[in-house]
Amino acid sequence: MINISLITSLNESECIADLRYIKPNGEEHKRLYRCERYSADSTHRAELKALATGLKELRCPARVTAYLKTPHSIAAINQDWIRGWKNNDWKNAKGNLVRDWEIWKEIYEIVEEKEITLTGGMCSDILGDTDKEISEPCGETG
Repeated sequence: MINISLITSLNESECIADLRYIKPNGEEHKRLYRCERYSADSTHRAELKALATGLKELRCPARVTAYLKTPHSIAAINQDWIRGWKNNDWKNAKGNLVRDWEIWKEIYEIVEEKEITLTGGMCSDILGDTDKEISEPCGETG
């Protein structure tokens, strides 16, 4: 099973998924996938859209570390809240619909269908906090 890093980034008009992995021959593979960001999309929603966009592009089972800026999204992935929400008709412990539940549902279905092992990490874990040019892929850009 291949190990993939998926790094999200956003700008005013699009959500971007940056997929990176090492091919069997040792060559690094990088590919950007984009989806539209609407003016009403919050940073959280846009980040989830970028994640779903990147996951859809995978063609085989993989271990994916999604590097995100939103701690809530990372916790939802690492603490398996997604499965609990799915089992509870996309409602949280308080009985309310989960914020952006339709995108979480899409992510859950992609992960199950494609046999993806998904974990979350903070952007700063992979990119560091000091190099602005490199750090931009996890945040909002121009």
